[in-house]
Amino acid sequence: MKGRTTLKDVAKIAGVSIGTASMAINHNPLVNEETRKKVLEIAAELEYVPNEIARRFQAQRTNTIAVVIPHTASHVFSHPYFNGIFLGITEVLEKYGMTLNISTSPAETDEQSAYQKILQNRAADGVIVASAAATDKNAFRFAQLGYPVVFIGDFLEEGITSVGVDDYAGAFEATEHLIKVHGFSRLAHISGPLEHSSARTRLDGLLEALQAHQLELLPSDLYEGDYSQEAGYVGMKRLIALDDPPRAVFIGNDLMSVGALQALGEAGLSAPKDVAIVSFDDVHLAQLTSPPLTTVRQPIKELGHSAAEILMERLTGDVDTGSWQRTTDGQHHKFETKLVVRRSCGCTGGDS
Repeated sequence: MKGRTTLKDVAKIAGVSIGTASMAINHNPLVNEETRKKVLEIAAELEYVPNEIARRFQAQRTNTIAVVIPHTASHVFSHPYFNGIFLGITEVLEKYGMTLNISTSPAETDEQSAYQKILQNRAADGVIVASAAATDKNAFRFAQLGYPVVFIGDFLEEGITSVGVDDYAGAFEATEHLIKVHGFSRLAHISGPLEHSSARTRLDGLLEALQAHQLELLPSDLYEGDYSQEAGYVGMKRLIALDDPPRAVFIGNDLMSVGALQALGEAGLSAPKDVAIVSFDDVHLAQLTSPPLTTVRQPIKELGHSAAEILMERLTGDVDTGSWQRTTDGQHHKFETKLVVRRSCGCTGGDS
């Protein structure tokens, strides 16, 4: 192979991750001699020319891990999902004596600036990217340049290391619960932003469950939100304003469900009497709403914990993958979800 050989090409033929290939080429002592020799031989054969920015990044440690989240600061720091992610990451970094650097970015141009700042200033030894859109090519530059990076979310691209949950199975189970247990033949959905893999995959799980029962999602019954409380409020108001409003709604996360319950209350309606609700996340708020939310539990803290541990494994060789059961497909780590039944769907008792 001649010409524009990339680090990804070298890593693929050597059978190692991009991060390991990068450390081997930069003579990082964390890489054993056999692996280093193999990578260097393949790099020479392919006439690979290392990226100079990446070389500078590897030249000096900062003892800092950067977390990049392409959303506004107000959204990130008010959202219980990100609080759980930060908690899991922080627990790991404290063990290794590392510092956490959080970078938020509200728009594409700002995202690029945030990424470039880390790349150009060598602001961190490794990067965790959380809740990026699947179309966000700026985020993937870290991996393309050979930097140690882990994505939180359902990113299955070659050369990417990711930690996520089985959004599809969780959404399928939630939908099946409303159909099989409560007998609903029509469901509405308030989704997250569909350019995000989590929202798209949850919608796919909903659609598959509907199809399995010869049902369909009406175009009027789908509202695309942004995982905020306001989006749930607006989405529910639009659904109940329909001439024939739906009686059951699967909502893409708990924070939107809080807004949806607020909209029902203002309209003199309630869950589950007028509208049954099943949600996703199982953040602490889910137990405090009235009624408590039936929701798909994902191990949010463990996602942050696992992402940080995998990143630290690449930097130090030491790893603790956490206690939740997860499956691994190469560099893609996926945790299972669990439906937690409370009262918002029409069930009584349960985990409340």
